[in-house]
Amino acid sequence: MSARFHTGESMRTLAQRERLLLGALDEVIPSLSWSRDEHHAYQESKLRTLLQHAFDNVSLYKSKLTAASFHPEDFRTLDDLPCIPFLTKDDLRNTPLDDLVSAGHRVNARLIASSGSTGVPSRLFRDEASLWHFTARNTALYHDWCDEKPIADVMYFVDMAQDSIDYALADLLRTTVMQNRIVSVHDSVESQLEKLDEFTPEFISSYPSTMRNLAIALHRRGEKCEELRLLHLTSETLDDRTRHLIESVFVNARLIETYTCSEAGLIAFECTKDKRLHIAEDGVIVEIIEGEIVVTDLTNWSTPVIRYRGLGDRCHWESSSCPCGSPLRSIRQLEGRVADTIARQDGTMISPLVVTNALDEVAGVYQYQIVQPEAGRFEIAVVRDELSGRDEATVSDEIARVIERALAEPTTTRVNFVAAIYPKMGAHKIPLVISHAKGST
Repeated sequence: MSARFHTGESMRTLAQRERLLLGALDEVIPSLSWSRDEHHAYQESKLRTLLQHAFDNVSLYKSKLTAASFHPEDFRTLDDLPCIPFLTKDDLRNTPLDDLVSAGHRVNARLIASSGSTGVPSRLFRDEASLWHFTARNTALYHDWCDEKPIADVMYFVDMAQDSIDYALADLLRTTVMQNRIVSVHDSVESQLEKLDEFTPEFISSYPSTMRNLAIALHRRGEKCEELRLLHLTSETLDDRTRHLIESVFVNARLIETYTCSEAGLIAFECTKDKRLHIAEDGVIVEIIEGEIVVTDLTNWSTPVIRYRGLGDRCHWESSSCPCGSPLRSIRQLEGRVADTIARQDGTMISPLVVTNALDEVAGVYQYQIVQPEAGRFEIAVVRDELSGRDEATVSDEIARVIERALAEPTTTRVNFVAAIYPKMGAHKIPLVISHAKGST
């Protein structure tokens, strides 16, 4: 692999990485058995310290907190969270870099940019300790997914863009994974398939979009992958169509999801006993405000992320207790991740799931992307499953019908059949819904 790995200013030796991973695990493992009260007390204490640090060392926060007439000493309990101003995506896009980074945490700080799949990338600095916490938390999750018998035959398909968080994590990952088992998602599907054939892994960690592309290629060949036992998917929403396609090709694989982002690391992870996502409350504080996720990262001191309202993800709390007995709060399906809200012709805005769930019922489609130029009009790119026996006219007519039925209003829909749907240059995420229509909330 041609990519150069580094953490901060210098590459870590294997021995150094092993010590840092073990140190991070020593911090993470005790938190796995914390009670709800212990998580609550930890979050309050950590945020109190982080607020003071941000005010004293990060120009952006000194300005925001002062403008809001809020001083770190005003924070006493988590009930005071609403008094703290939101951090926005524009803050991370437009603030000069010197005003984003902590004066005392420049050493081994790494500049990270989001994929920009929903617009202009946001950027921030992450310190090495936060990356090790992320790695250690994922290592602990992997151990649990494997029922404490980790799989040795593994493979990772990751974003190797040099400003991505995955590129930053790749060097840390090499502590336990051989470099030739880490493959760039920007490689061609043919190259990725060659690696898959070469290693026949039992465990893969990647993104839904990457695994969908591999599944499409294998399905067109009439092949199935029976060796894969466990598939970890992250960073993107796993829509029902993609899930069914992946399960039809990787027939013996159990699918596990985590909810992560560049700005805050690991936010939530799928329970092994119930289809819900537990909040990783030893590393983040999550609020749901008007249905939208607001996150505070408790691990990163280089650019503190406090009450970040830039993810654009919507969900609801799961009120019932989990069968697994975890004290961690949980959420169900994310709504709108990498998907814009749909505008109706009366000016109201609705969840994109109203349309995507309808389209998931249309047979003969591998993949689609919905673009709404204006209310009442849709342009949909479709990668058709030629093996389904359904022709373009049949698929196109059904798509138009289900959209009109889902919205309960007349619509104009144009379907364009394409060989593949590509992400923006330099990104790996493909937004499921892109809306340019304006409405009211």
